[in-house]
Amino acid sequence: MSDFSKLRTELVQLLRLHALGAGADLRAMFARDPGRAQRFALELPGAWLDLSKQALSDELVYAAAQLAERMQLRDALKALFEGHTVNASEGRAALHTLLRVPEGTPVTEALRDRHDDMQSALRRMAALGEKLAGEGIETLVNLGIGGSDLGPRLVYEALGAQALHGRRLRFVANVDGNALDAVLRHLDPRRSAFVLASKSFSTQETRMNAESAMHWMRAHGLSEPEISQRLVAVTAKPDAARAMGVPETHILAFSEAVGGRYSVWSAIGFPLVYALGIARFRELLDGAHQIDQHVLHQPWESNAGFLLALIELLHRCGFGHPSHAVVVYDERLARLPEYLQQLEMESNGKSVDVSGETMSYPTAPVVWGGVGTSVQHAFFQALHQGTDVVPVSFIAAARVEHDFDGHHDALIANMAAQGAALLRGRSYPEALAQESNPADPAAQARARQRVFPGNRPSTTLLLEQLDAHSVGALIALMEHKVYLSGRMLGINSFDQWGVELGKEICVQLLPMVTGEAAMSGLDSSTEALLRRYRSTR
Repeated sequence: MSDFSKLRTELVQLLRLHALGAGADLRAMFARDPGRAQRFALELPGAWLDLSKQALSDELVYAAAQLAERMQLRDALKALFEGHTVNASEGRAALHTLLRVPEGTPVTEALRDRHDDMQSALRRMAALGEKLAGEGIETLVNLGIGGSDLGPRLVYEALGAQALHGRRLRFVANVDGNALDAVLRHLDPRRSAFVLASKSFSTQETRMNAESAMHWMRAHGLSEPEISQRLVAVTAKPDAARAMGVPETHILAFSEAVGGRYSVWSAIGFPLVYALGIARFRELLDGAHQIDQHVLHQPWESNAGFLLALIELLHRCGFGHPSHAVVVYDERLARLPEYLQQLEMESNGKSVDVSGETMSYPTAPVVWGGVGTSVQHAFFQALHQGTDVVPVSFIAAARVEHDFDGHHDALIANMAAQGAALLRGRSYPEALAQESNPADPAAQARARQRVFPGNRPSTTLLLEQLDAHSVGALIALMEHKVYLSGRMLGINSFDQWGVELGKEICVQLLPMVTGEAAMSGLDSSTEALLRRYRSTR
């Protein structure tokens, strides 16, 4: 067993002992510690983070911080920020934090040229956005999938009300033609343009959607030069974009060292620059940069990224909770659970560590969620009374821009009530006391059904308001949580080999689906599916 494996085992044992001991009863932790709500809350740039309803203790945080030092976690953070090879399996740095460093800020000599290139790319993005708007483009359609879709889509849906006049975005990710049709049927091809967002420029879904969009423009009478002027490529492979006919001035390149799910800060964010303007996009970067500085420099005991990572590992490795619900009390953040699902599960959903050793401990949880108050009438039944304990993250904004009286107060009251109910629960005697005739067996049966176990953990993040700065900070905070938890488990959070096998098999199957190739080498179930499809399509 390597030295790191021994430290990882020590960390997991610490978490399991805490889960069985001091952290077993959240309500008792509050009873023992009247100052808990103040001590386990953090003031962040534009936000307040309440961790008091998590099973943290001073002793656990101190012991975990000591282990983090022995794991050289601070060095791992510095390696990320200084552009060292943190993606070992692909031999790459991960430069998303460099993208957020403001122009004029000193960086290491090794990163100076790359940072200059990134600032130059921002200026090109701003100029191209103005050019398209000046040419009468009113709708920009982003064709991308995964990180090339979810990041820009999340930010636009959060901030779309602040879009510049006469500019809007639409998004198509799925290869399902219904997704493309639902967008194109409402567009004027002469007032529309398409962003082909693909790091490799070989992503099947994006290329197929791009080719169909070009066919749609031809069918509406646009010439090849007119079509070309309505294409923008965002890629790490500019030669492939040129080969597809994208004009040189419409190609925005970004580095191979920027992973898809970490790429909204790069040229992948070009649609946001077009729709929201470069000033607001820089606010997004600045919010993220402020969190970067917090995570890089803050002591572990008050470091939001580290504490969120510790909580994640406590749930997975200490308590054994299999999933994590993200519930946003802001309709504009409806895309956030899906975004975090990819960020966490694609980054840390690994069963082998960086040394090739099979993991003995749980890794990424299943991340899911929805929008409150709607989901209170859906899966909250299971959160409160189900057999699995599901940790919940609540996220909301304190201030909003609409003028509908009473709505926001009711929204926040609902969120606070859910966190309180998950913690408090309701005992059988309390439920029975609500019955008019407690001696009645039917009343006793009803009371048993109205028992809430409580002792269920939650985190609350309250943003001051939902703006570009706070959205940038929120996304960056979650990125750092994922990186730090991955490092403590010995996982490479920047590769995603798990998505490759299905792609490889799809390439083999497509000719069999179309009938261009005979079926061979298939399991009987897959062959039966293809035969059924071909007989009924």
